[in-house]
Amino acid sequence: MNGRMRPRRTVWVPLPHPGESLVSWTDRTGAALGLPRARAAEALGLELPTGNPGLSLQNLTRWISDEAAARVHAATGVPAEEVIALTVRRFQRTALSLDEPFGTKKEPPGGFRMLSKQHAYRYLSLYCPQCLGEGRGWQLAWCLPWSVVCLRHRRYLHIDCPNCGTPLDHRHGTLAPALCTGWVSTGSKPVPGRPGASRPAHRRCRKDLSRVPATRVHDQRMLAAQQYVYSLLTAPEADSGGARRKLLEMRLLVIFATRLATVEHLGPADRAVIRRFGAFTAVRKSHPNPALRMVMARRPWETRIHAAAILIAHQIAVSGDPHAVLRSMLPPPTRLAPSTDELAATFQDADWEHVASTFEPATLEALNAVERKAQGHAGWRWSPAP
Repeated sequence: MNGRMRPRRTVWVPLPHPGESLVSWTDRTGAALGLPRARAAEALGLELPTGNPGLSLQNLTRWISDEAAARVHAATGVPAEEVIALTVRRFQRTALSLDEPFGTKKEPPGGFRMLSKQHAYRYLSLYCPQCLGEGRGWQLAWCLPWSVVCLRHRRYLHIDCPNCGTPLDHRHGTLAPALCTGWVSTGSKPVPGRPGASRPAHRRCRKDLSRVPATRVHDQRMLAAQQYVYSLLTAPEADSGGARRKLLEMRLLVIFATRLATVEHLGPADRAVIRRFGAFTAVRKSHPNPALRMVMARRPWETRIHAAAILIAHQIAVSGDPHAVLRSMLPPPTRLAPSTDELAATFQDADWEHVASTFEPATLEALNAVERKAQGHAGWRWSPAP
């Protein structure tokens, strides 16, 4: 749709569910009206550039301008502030670390790198099968690396399809209704014009994700850790500065836990988390090349590992003496010298962004913070959790 055209008022669209993401609302609208994704976006007043509509919708989900939200309001009657709440701008005051409103911009300052560094958004989406079965749509929180548990149903979130193993990515096709858009092999098929030649054949998986069994969360500490992070993300404006600082500290502690913690630091966690984090740390410890340890230890989207890291980070954050907890987790003091290449490589080597969506400056900051905490550096002020 041309940017100079006024959006026409759509006769009927389904209202967004509480907490739903913009891309999910668009897909539900398309399913309800029998429209392909691009036409559904147009019916909602969204302007998508030519090309991949899934990628464009993902970009709008991570950031939508005030002007675009006003066009959606004109086309659907949904208030612009509710449209903005369908995007990552909902967490602007805390997760994005923005002191000034940037709603007039089409892109946030620094683009996706800024969002990733703030640990705020990823393209892959997790899901709760029971939420999908209840028709709640795909939640915006499922696009946050901070999300590992559904607090409503007390289940660990999934990120891939158990039938085909494909991680869920809204860019690859509509996920409404809750059917997997991955591909499964169906053998081979002949190549036209080449007698005797064949090539792989595939079909869409179409697994009903609302029927996928989910692992129950028995560890109350895991539920508390998830609730704590969500309370920081949704802190009222008056408390946004303190929440932002604590969220930054949690992000650094998650990096620390993934890089240096062991399964013993989990305590009485759920068996699924202990088992996966134990396998992960065993490979991380034994591989001779530090640059490959993390890559070989897990898949990039592994949620149980991230759940373990958030659990450990939260235990440090709510501890009465976080310095003592950190010291108990650190390697022997001889390995903490500033010139130790191995420890520096552990934090810098290139794969952490696949799990925590952060970049080298943040990992270096985490390393410095860990060293300052371990040494009781007076210049580093800890903000205890409430």
